Amino acid sequence: LDEAAVFSGRVPFEDHIQVKSRCDIALDTLRYNSHGTAADILWAGVPLVSLPGEGMAARLASALLIAIGFPSLVARTQEDYLDLAVNLKP
Repeated sequence: LDEAAVFSGRVPFEDHIQVKSRCDIALDTLRYNSHGTAADILWAGVPLVSLPGEGMAARLASALLIAIGFPSLVARTQEDYLDLAVNLKP
């Protein structure tokens, strides 16, 4: 599990981007996407896989990805989301 996931407690603000940069990939949550966390993950250079939902809160991370030129990380279906997550090469 230690190699598959990164878990951390609270870290000082100035260190949080560095902690996120240790990840190979980030998976956005469904129904309520990451907002500030998505921006932090992308700032750290970590690819983020997202699946837009119905409401604004479920589309924010996908909108960020499209705005910065990474529409290929926005899934169209749950199956597509899984496929991107499993096959994305860091």
